[in-house]
Order: sequence, then structure tokens, then C-alpha cells
Amino acid sequence: MNKKLDEKKLTIAGHLEELRKRIVYCVLLWVIVSLFLFKYIPYFYDYIKYGFLIRYLYLSPVDFLKVQLNTSLLGGLLFTIPFIVYNIWEFIKPAVKLEDRGICLISIAMGLLLFNMGLFFAVKIVIPNMLKFFMDFSERVFVSFEISRYLSFVTNTSILFGFIFEVPLLMFILGRFNLITENSIKKHRKYAVLIIFIFAAIVTPPDVISQLFMAGPLILLMEIGNVLVKLSTVFRRKKHV
Repeated sequence: MNKKLDEKKLTIAGHLEELRKRIVYCVLLWVIVSLFLFKYIPYFYDYIKYGFLIRYLYLSPVDFLKVQLNTSLLGGLLFTIPFIVYNIWEFIKPAVKLEDRGICLISIAMGLLLFNMGLFFAVKIVIPNMLKFFMDFSERVFVSFEISRYLSFVTNTSILFGFIFEVPLLMFILGRFNLITENSIKKHRKYAVLIIFIFAAIVTPPDVISQLFMAGPLILLMEIGNVLVKLSTVFRRKKHV
């Protein structure tokens, strides 16, 4: 009895040691990538002006260093996410059944891809359109933004769309566990489309083209999610055969 308890303690200690090492590796890579990005952050500041005549305001002498450091840490974290996800997977993989590992890897890869697509969509389409609307509304040649607030606007919008683009994966997982079905999606599709267009009208300039640029990809995401729900249903049925 005591021998079994000792073996269990050793196993738990081994897992904790492995977890500690993986956390250390992730933190080290995050710090290294952040330090590498630090000197390139001013180029990023110039890029997110999107050609508009924007001046940044710094409210204290330490603001420039503090904001640049925070931005580099956030950028380092975003670039390190694949490595972090890989280490999480390697840590939990022994507890995952062999027949489920393939679908787990596909879901992880899909999640990373969709998140980065969301970031790209926000930075390239959403934020420039929102800025254009605000700039046209202000009717000024130059505008001044407090840099930490402007960066919060850019990063929060980008990360928000990163998570929004995870909708197909979420639908796939829900379909996998039979929490949503193809029929339930068909039943509520029109309401989902209406919500998407209302959302697009809120976050874009008041013109049809901008709203379509926003709503179109989101509707496409929903339809991709619908296809994935069908696939998850097929996988679930095969598993029970």
C-alpha cells in the first residue's frame, strides 16, 4: 500500500517538474522574442497610422519607454502563442486517447490559423475603416491620440476579432458534443445574419460597402462553421459505429 502511494507521489512530482520546465521554456522564449521586437515597435506605431496624419501624445516622460515595453511584451506573447500551445499539448497528450489525438491536433491548428486570420482582418480592414470614419467625422487635417489609449483600441479590436474568427472552431466543438446540430443552425440562421449586420453597422462607417466588407467575412465564418458541424456529426457517428 505504502509502495503504491510512493509511486503515485513520484508520478505527481514528475508531472509537476515537467510542467515547471515547460513554463520556464515558454517564459524564456516570450522574453527573448519581446526583446527582439522592442527596437521594431516604432515601425509598428508608424504602420498603424494607416497613412492618416496622426500625432501621438505622451503624458509623462516615462510613457514612451513604458508603452513601447508593454507593446513589445504583448507582441512577444502573440508570437509565442504557438510554442505555448505546443507545450500545453505535449503536457496533456498522454492523457488523451489515441483515437482522439488526430481531431485534437486538427482543432489546435485550426484555432491558431483562425485567430491569426482574425488579427489580420482587424488590422488590414476593420481598424483602417473605423479610423477613416472617425477622421472624416472630425474634419481635421491632423488628429492627436494619447498613445496608450490608441494602442489599447488597436490591440483590443485585433484580439476581439481574433476570438470572433474562432466561431467556426467553437461550432465544430459544439457539434462534436451534439450541443448544436445542422437543423438548429438552419432554424436560427436568419437571426444570426441579422445580428452580424447590426454588429457591422455599429463598428463600421455608415455606408453599405464598409458594412458588407465587415459582414461578409463574418457570414462566411458562420457558413464554414455550419460545414464543420456537419463534419463533426459524421465523425461522431463513425465513432459510435
